[in-house]
Amino acid sequence: MIGFSQVATSKEVGRFLKKGKEIASNHIEVYSSILTENTLPTSVSWDTEVSDSTVSPFSDKLMMFHFNSIASRAIEYYGTSLSVTSRRDLSAHYIRIMGGVLKYVEDGINIMIDHGWMEQPPRMIDHDELANT
Repeated sequence: MIGFSQVATSKEVGRFLKKGKEIASNHIEVYSSILTENTLPTSVSWDTEVSDSTVSPFSDKLMMFHFNSIASRAIEYYGTSLSVTSRRDLSAHYIRIMGGVLKYVEDGINIMIDHGWMEQPPRMIDHDELANT
């Protein structure tokens, strides 16, 4: 997300990707602290592997689809984890974090709709509004 945010041509897309990096960093911090409290090893960040390039190999449209797909998959993984965990502390983190990721995905979808990269999903028909009364 760091690399893609620095090469995005649209400032709005760049901000969206940077926000994703901040969300991911928060997730890492939350779960690393749990691992540390339980005397378990934490993973190493790959932030140092990001180059200083500002030339995008991909379009903003492709990067948005890619990161919305990743975020949607994260929701799936958190939901699965929530369904199988017996630890209340982890369940609370999963629920809180899923809410934030859902909001992030919604923001990304709105950006894609605004740029014409995705159609607005069908909505429920409001029959009361259509009624000729």
